[in-house]
Amino acid sequence: MVGESGPVVDDKYGALDTLTLTFSHDSDLARMTANTIISQATLLTLFDFEVSLGVFFYGKWLGPRELKVCGKSECICMYCISHC
Repeated sequence: MVGESGPVVDDKYGALDTLTLTFSHDSDLARMTANTIISQATLLTLFDFEVSLGVFFYGKWLGPRELKVCGKSECICMYCISHC
């Protein structure tokens, strides 16, 4: 797992921060296609995150072994999508 901070550098996960999850084996992308935006609700049905990822977040599969989870503000803006 690799974390990156958005424009506000702090020790909290929040808007524009990202987590990239790397799996040891190829996944079936939860029957989705790479680069499709995954809603917070869908991520919560697929994974049981043990820590809070903030109030708003979304994700996208980068490939069969990588999932990027992005913190966001109340809406998904083009800046967020292009930097996730």
